[in-house]
Amino acid sequence: MKNWGVSHATLSRWVKQDREAQTSLDVSERERLRQAEKELARLREENLILKKAAAFFAKESTINR
Repeated sequence: MKNWGVSHATLSRWVKQDREAQTSLDVSERERLRQAEKELARLREENLILKKAAAFFAKESTINR
């Protein structure tokens, strides 16, 4: 990789800014998207917990027979 004298952090920030500029989302739409992504992460975590709980109780019910 060629060294252009730009730090990785600076280059990453430029790429991020460019990607944001290419999207046609305004500030309120970006905020809604951020909130939706946050909620999706929370729901995925809850789903994982519920799957683990279901597996635990299924195992417990077969042991206690």
